[in-house]
Amino acid sequence: MKLLHKEPLVHFLVLAIGLFVLHSAVSHDDVDADIKRIVVDQDSLLTFIQYRTKSFEPVTAKKQLDSFTDDELKKVIDDYVREEALYREARTLGLDRDDYVIKRRLIQKIDYVARGFAESSGKATAEDIQKYFSENKNDYYIEPRITFTHVYFSAKRHGAEKAKTLAEQKLTELERTKATFHDASKHGERFLYGMNYVERSELYVDSHFGPEMTKKVFAVEPKQGSWYGPFVSTHGAHLVMVTQKQTGRMPTLAEVRTRVEQEARRAITEERAKEATQKIVESYDIDVVYEKPKEKLAKLNQ
Repeated sequence: MKLLHKEPLVHFLVLAIGLFVLHSAVSHDDVDADIKRIVVDQDSLLTFIQYRTKSFEPVTAKKQLDSFTDDELKKVIDDYVREEALYREARTLGLDRDDYVIKRRLIQKIDYVARGFAESSGKATAEDIQKYFSENKNDYYIEPRITFTHVYFSAKRHGAEKAKTLAEQKLTELERTKATFHDASKHGERFLYGMNYVERSELYVDSHFGPEMTKKVFAVEPKQGSWYGPFVSTHGAHLVMVTQKQTGRMPTLAEVRTRVEQEARRAITEERAKEATQKIVESYDIDVVYEKPKEKLAKLNQ
């Protein structure tokens, strides 16, 4: 899906990464000279504390750092120095090379940088939101809903035929006494999932009663005071009163705008980040020298 093409974003990201690589190459000698020198300053300790606590709040980390006793501060400094020294030694020995886990972490960092640029490059416009809604309208379809109550007789307790007979007898009583929606609790037996279903979807009703009964219940026209059945479910026999039914429909953008805006923004960010990382890939000369062995290729073509 091509929602937006943000060339300035792509160019800026590529330039930023390029400058970083160039700086690393130019300053390589200086880095080698200082490889054995670890500077413990406030910024390094704040970063260390935030990663250790997994709470990336600089103000909170600063308060925590300032509140340390001398012994606590010494321990944090010792931990930081140990971690930094071992990290540098591992890199000096080349232990970060040909390590797929480390490789994936570095890739994730580049993806994170790309996403950060994408998120900060601007909000979704009204045109973006409308276009996203039009292209993904089916995702916002409002399912049919129904409100009903039921009187239940257990097939497990009575057997299927007996449960149906009891329901037929009860239907006569409900019609004679003009039982209401709220009278349902006075009749029948306790049902595992409950008695009243208010604005429930077909999927929800199906999960409780099975597809056959669900189809029949949704076919009933709402009418206060009218009982229908018996309907047979996977659990037994039911008498049903439907009081409200909403047909499925496609909403207007105004009805679901908040959700559409959030999802459009995520989709646009994904697209911009993907474009930016693809530009990085395209900046490389790719030379595929691998060829499938001819004997295997011949077998595949047979």
